[in-house]
Amino acid sequence: MPKLLNKNKQKQNNNKKEKNNQKQKTNKILNNTDFVPIILDTNFLLTMVRYKIHGLEEIKTKIKCKFFTMSRVMFELEALGKREKKIAKELLLVKQIIKNNEIKIIDSTMEDVDTELVEKSKQGNIIATNDKNLRERIKKAGGKSIYIRSLNFIETSEIEQN
Repeated sequence: MPKLLNKNKQKQNNNKKEKNNQKQKTNKILNNTDFVPIILDTNFLLTMVRYKIHGLEEIKTKIKCKFFTMSRVMFELEALGKREKKIAKELLLVKQIIKNNEIKIIDSTMEDVDTELVEKSKQGNIIATNDKNLRERIKKAGGKSIYIRSLNFIETSEIEQN
């Protein structure tokens, strides 16, 4: 029996090491000073698709940035798509936006995507979300966010570079 326990402990240790390596890779990418990292949330992506907003190009004209999204965001979208046909169709368009704009999907390290986005905002990443509660949490944490306003304007005043 002790050998079995040792194998389980080894497996747990390997899983922990793998998660730490993923976390370090993600932090290295997001802490790059050559660009501003902007992480796109689930509802931001869906809002862009639903209202045919081409806001990423607008943001790029104002800010030297790169776009990211979390693997947990993609998981949320997949789960929503399985429950609702409309979202399943929108998911295809979201995937096209991700491909066309070379949005990198980074590994999630937490179960709750909103909590992880707040943590990422504390590290200097900008979060693109239309979730008012999440934006308030980000602001309280000292982070910055952008959002779609009036369905034709993306509010970036907090983060515009001089």
